[in-house]
Amino acid sequence: MSSAARIVLVAVLVIAGLPTTGSVAQADTAALARSLGELVASFEGKAGILVVDPLTPQPLYATNADTEVITASLYKVAVMLHAEALVEAGTLAYRDRITIQDDDITEDGSFFEAGTTLTIDQALEAMITYSDNGAALAFWHLFGGPAINATLQANRIERLRIAETSAEDSVATPRAVAELFLAMARRQLVSAAASERMLERLQRQRINDRLPSFLPAGAAVAHKTGNLLGLIHDAGIVFTPRGPKVVVAMTWDTWEEPANQLIASVGSAVYSAVLDLPTNARYAVNKVYPADVGATEVVTFRLTNAGVRPWTARGPQAVNVVYDIRDASGKLLGLSAAPHPTQLGANPGQSFEVSLPVKVPAQLGDHTLRIGLADANGLALGPLGVATVTTTLRVHPVYLMTTVMKLSTRMHMGEATMVQVAQFPTAAGRGKACTLTLGYRFLENASGRIVGEGSSPLGEMSAEREGGVYFTSIVAPRSSGGYRLELVVREGEVQVSPITTMGVGIAGPRTYGGNETRALPRVIAPRLSTPIRSVTP
Repeated sequence: MSSAARIVLVAVLVIAGLPTTGSVAQADTAALARSLGELVASFEGKAGILVVDPLTPQPLYATNADTEVITASLYKVAVMLHAEALVEAGTLAYRDRITIQDDDITEDGSFFEAGTTLTIDQALEAMITYSDNGAALAFWHLFGGPAINATLQANRIERLRIAETSAEDSVATPRAVAELFLAMARRQLVSAAASERMLERLQRQRINDRLPSFLPAGAAVAHKTGNLLGLIHDAGIVFTPRGPKVVVAMTWDTWEEPANQLIASVGSAVYSAVLDLPTNARYAVNKVYPADVGATEVVTFRLTNAGVRPWTARGPQAVNVVYDIRDASGKLLGLSAAPHPTQLGANPGQSFEVSLPVKVPAQLGDHTLRIGLADANGLALGPLGVATVTTTLRVHPVYLMTTVMKLSTRMHMGEATMVQVAQFPTAAGRGKACTLTLGYRFLENASGRIVGEGSSPLGEMSAEREGGVYFTSIVAPRSSGGYRLELVVREGEVQVSPITTMGVGIAGPRTYGGNETRALPRVIAPRLSTPIRSVTP
């Protein structure tokens, strides 16, 4: 291989963070390009830089991006990729074991002696976080270079080639290294789960004298270093306050100190840059969306194009709405994607109404509904920093009716108040006959503590009628003050209507007959009320 072919470059792939205004973004993109150019120009060695936003097809900045170079220890990321592909396929398990052999120990050194047996998980950890050569060569001998290269090709990583014999070097272009980490950042390397595992392992990196060196304490970086004589590299994903940014940095014809300074400066420049997302959104959603258990409910909300490029109904700039549903413990209950309305045509800053069909899970209760965007290929853009929004999906039994409750909101301690209930059958309740009761409870406004509750007979819902008006009564608790009253219709113990909530005030007992010290006798609630008239919903 010629000396020109044995070059290693500095490459930077940026995933932009949260949005600012378009003018600021444009200024900062130009400023970042100028800053990186000045760094390369003043570097005591040779270097190249590539800056790419994964939401746009063209790089933001590029120099020498397609020159083939020696990877040094960056090849170990490709070895990890192949191992994770086997784990995902079920042909390899983290608990399986691998033994360091004599030919795995070279002049480059290792933390392990020949004969050491490790689990696959332990060997991957040593290879990535400590850059152990013995573990890496044990994997290379186990898998074989051709198999690793086939996995790279299957994941569309072009021009990154692992050595297939000990006489060869592993080589890559900066663009190929950028593609590897970009696929990982997008959760598309092997699978979303495998990408997450690789990212977590790379975040445990122990060699942190380059990309993370100038970053604030606690800044997360998932990266891998590489060193050979005259070659200093670092590559990975920097998790900035504005979203993840992928940085691949390689240098050649240089020494360790100036190369480390350059790479650290590149990481700092990318971390601090404010780059607007080409695709982003704002959402105006309800706090709660009631939904019938197991049904498909249409969730409506307002969506605004908050990016810097227009959305189209079709083509590469089209966007989709995606969602997932999780219970209180965070367990995933359901997810799906639904295309935007055909007539989208939203320019930056424009808003429109979205009707999103949501498949409601079979579990009752309050669940978290998260809504976000995906690109034209269905790739969820949330991991790339595009905004998402969460709201509550309140899953209830299938209601038999809707109701309108009327009653006086001024009550008296321990006394009955008449309630008028107008009910209108839903599609599920139409033609159904059942005996109804009215459940009620009084709650403290601040704490939600129940201070009184009960139920009253309501009447019969007829299969022949399309609705009815019922009268019954509820008894106020023996506590004065302001409370929240909840009313609900039940068939036995089953809730068959939405809950009606209102604020009520409870005063002291009423008096009569001019004797202010004598309380009004307690009113006994009727045993059963029946509709006095039919109504049409």
